Amino acid sequence: MRHSLGTIGLLILILPAAVPAAAANPDLNLGFELGEPGGAPRVWFTGGEGYAVALTDSLAHEGKLCLKMERTDPGPKGFGVATGQFPVEPVRGRSITFSGWIRTEDVAGAWAGLWWRVDGPGNGSLAFDNMNGRGPTGTTPWTRYEVTLPVAEEATNINFGCLLPGSGTAWFDGLEIAIDGEPYVQIPSVPLETTGAMVAWVAGNAHPFATDDPAHDDGDLEFLDDLVGNARIVALGEGTHGTAEFFRMKHRITRYLAEKMGFTHFAIEASMPECERINAYVHGGEGDPAELVAGMYFWTWKTREVLDLVVWMREFNAAGGQVSFQGFDMQFPGQAMENVKAFLAKADPDFLVETALPYAELKGLILATEKTKDRRSIFQDFDPTGVTAVLAGMNERRAAYLEDRPAAEVDGAIQNARLVTQYCAMKTGNLMGVRDRSMADNVDWLLEQAGPEARIILWAHNGHVSRAGYQGVKSMGALLDERHGQDQVILGFLFHEGTYTAIKAGEGVGSYGTSPSRPGTAEWVFFQTGRPRLVLDLRKAEGGTPESGWLREPVEYRSIGAGAMAEAFTMGTLADMFDAVVYFEKSTPSVQLEVTPPSQW
Repeated sequence: MRHSLGTIGLLILILPAAVPAAAANPDLNLGFELGEPGGAPRVWFTGGEGYAVALTDSLAHEGKLCLKMERTDPGPKGFGVATGQFPVEPVRGRSITFSGWIRTEDVAGAWAGLWWRVDGPGNGSLAFDNMNGRGPTGTTPWTRYEVTLPVAEEATNINFGCLLPGSGTAWFDGLEIAIDGEPYVQIPSVPLETTGAMVAWVAGNAHPFATDDPAHDDGDLEFLDDLVGNARIVALGEGTHGTAEFFRMKHRITRYLAEKMGFTHFAIEASMPECERINAYVHGGEGDPAELVAGMYFWTWKTREVLDLVVWMREFNAAGGQVSFQGFDMQFPGQAMENVKAFLAKADPDFLVETALPYAELKGLILATEKTKDRRSIFQDFDPTGVTAVLAGMNERRAAYLEDRPAAEVDGAIQNARLVTQYCAMKTGNLMGVRDRSMADNVDWLLEQAGPEARIILWAHNGHVSRAGYQGVKSMGALLDERHGQDQVILGFLFHEGTYTAIKAGEGVGSYGTSPSRPGTAEWVFFQTGRPRLVLDLRKAEGGTPESGWLREPVEYRSIGAGAMAEAFTMGTLADMFDAVVYFEKSTPSVQLEVTPPSQW
């Protein structure tokens, strides 16, 4: 069986958030000495459904810490992975040797290994090695391994790391990189030293706000008038997928933007067709709002906080307001396929017959995935040509469809076909790159349909809204920044300490904790102001100054996705990622609704 990180099927929601470009952080933490036991190594992404991947202070080959991967779920196959990013500019046209020490215990069903991937234009893989067939299995002592690959001149991104596709346990330590035989010398990171001048600058320039309660008087949010200005897009991030304060504050900001600044559309990191059901409800349609919220499938949105937002939208529209609820994600194609078939049954029955086979084949694969959860390999041999032909055929017939059907109906059906092709591209290509580009394209489609006067609020993870990208991937925020420039304003969300809702292998969805911020992190500076809640406009930061220059340089900040993380700090340049930061001292878990999500079929 072929195992490919290029087609890795980890749901993006499970991923911790953005790992920034290594060029801004030359210390790659190759020895895994930066971080805390039980947490992720700093500047690395770690994850894998059914795996525990964390630092440990036992059995290190050198130094105090090493990285441990352990299969925790005895169910269907997945793989544990640690991912770093290497600066591509200095090594184009050269050869890379990546080496490290691996120890294994009871590894079966696959192997433990090092991996290296060089991507080119369009996120296509130019070179890839993951030690398939030569990595250690069973129980082995510390042993050194290496991979050597060329870096083509057209390379655009390099990722590397460690992986465990099988069962058992593996330890990794003492990684090294050589360029044309010359060792890569890391430049040690210098931890940020918090000064009184830095804290005073934040305190003097930040906007404190009274509460995250959406029903509170909005006088303390008037600073949003200047912060947002005439921007057409306001993107609201989140540093976890399960912090109640983030969700309530995003509701509160959405209310302000709709009531005071004329924003007409809201779109969330959820499946587009399913969100249309909620949109019908907020415009007076029938249905149980809790069931409709659960119908977005992901537990992340199946919360009291999101339900409260939906209920407010319905009340706002009933009172004469105008705001729509939409989605821009494409991870569940079932309803999209049904929508395409329903349209063609009325508009083009002959062409409907041609869609039957490719859509049925895709549905069969998805159902098989739901039964086995083997997202790593089930789409390996799938040919999406038939699915792509459905979209191409509908585009060719668009003019004919418009002769007796409204443009909104026709273009909506074509967009549903596009969502299906996006899903297939994600499953058969670069998961993260395809998904972020698709989400950006879908946001632009929503804006095109809404008209030039529309203004939209986006709700997604910090990593997706960031304009800095992550792991060599152009994020949705980066792509929208290229297309819209200053017409987009991005707000990231951070917190100092607390708990949050997340998912953990073997334990499921629940409330989990994480380490408080510490000296050297961005949140620590905010914490030192004594303000429990604040918004800081990062555009005011001046590079090179002792008071605010740190905001324009790489700094540690917390980033958690849907997976629980005890230690969750990575590196990034806040002013490059966001226009402003919304900070909370305390995080508490989002409240899950007691509603069972339906099947997409």
